[in-house]
Amino acid sequence: MPDTKVAYQKELDALRADLTQLREDVGGLLSALRDQGRERLGEARDRTREELDSRIEQLRETYQKARNKTGRAAKSAYQGLENHPLSSIAIAFGAGLIFGKLLKSK
Repeated sequence: MPDTKVAYQKELDALRADLTQLREDVGGLLSALRDQGRERLGEARDRTREELDSRIEQLRETYQKARNKTGRAAKSAYQGLENHPLSSIAIAFGAGLIFGKLLKSK
């Protein structure tokens, strides 16, 4: 019986050592997974930031183009008014007359 007890004790010690090693291995694996996850998260954050910066730049360019076109259109309209004041007055009067008739009929 004493030999059996010693054998069981050796097996129990070996099992404890295996469990300790398994715990360390799992801890190392979790640490590696965590580090890899952080790295991928950082890469995704960088890609997202680059994409956002690109989209903001596109919006700025589009805004600037629209602003330039609007400015040119306003300048052209103003020059048309300056070059043809009587025609402009007649057109404005006619448009007002038409709008007035449309609103009055409702």
